[in-house]
Amino acid sequence: NLRLTEDVRQATNYVLDDSRFTAEKAATAQRLIDHYNQQKNYEMSVTIANKVAEEATNAGQSIQALSLFERLTPEGVLVRAQKLANSVNEKLPAKAVKVKITDDMAAKMTDLAETTQRMTGVKGLANDVVDILKRAKAGEKLNDIELDQLSRFIKESKQFVKESSRKV
Repeated sequence: NLRLTEDVRQATNYVLDDSRFTAEKAATAQRLIDHYNQQKNYEMSVTIANKVAEEATNAGQSIQALSLFERLTPEGVLVRAQKLANSVNEKLPAKAVKVKITDDMAAKMTDLAETTQRMTGVKGLANDVVDILKRAKAGEKLNDIELDQLSRFIKESKQFVKESSRKV
């Protein structure tokens, strides 16, 4: 996504602004979530996922909205769960028992998110790598983030093959 490679802040503002929701905005959001996850900025990943999910739902694109949450890291899933709990607590009567994310719940959510991420992570990374390689073959100079993605893909592919061969 050219918008992201030029200016992350501008791409973030584009996704979070109130302009019409488009396929380009959805694609930019997906790349931004990946970017902020790599930066360990899980709050921003969740903010973008929430904004686009709201927009996509409003536009009748619920499936795409839900798929954005697959891109969140386990830490992002916990941040999202806590935000949902806080939202529910704000709407409860004053004397009601507040919703709390327990350590056990957090551990289970993290384990599930890690499993989901392992299952989908290599596929998403492979799609990004194909895009990066096409642009490199066309003569485009790759930036440091893209070079890191290529290295990560090689490393994770080797690990996947290693783990898969143990199971056979």
